[in-house]
Amino acid sequence: MALREALQLVEGKRANIYTQGIVLGSKHDYEPIWKARDFLTSAGTPFKHGTLVIELMEVRIVKVRAHTIW
Repeated sequence: MALREALQLVEGKRANIYTQGIVLGSKHDYEPIWKARDFLTSAGTPFKHGTLVIELMEVRIVKVRAHTIW
């Protein structure tokens, strides 16, 4: 995943991550919910991408417009 690789490249440094809405939405909309549930699903199993979300909590994400042409 490109986002995970970007996080590894800037480990220990300050950085801004520029992305389109889905990553930003995951961080800002769902992060508090996942955190409150300790990254467990309703079945009590670990959330599939919980470790990535935990990593995202530590970085600043800046939204850009999608790179699509209609």
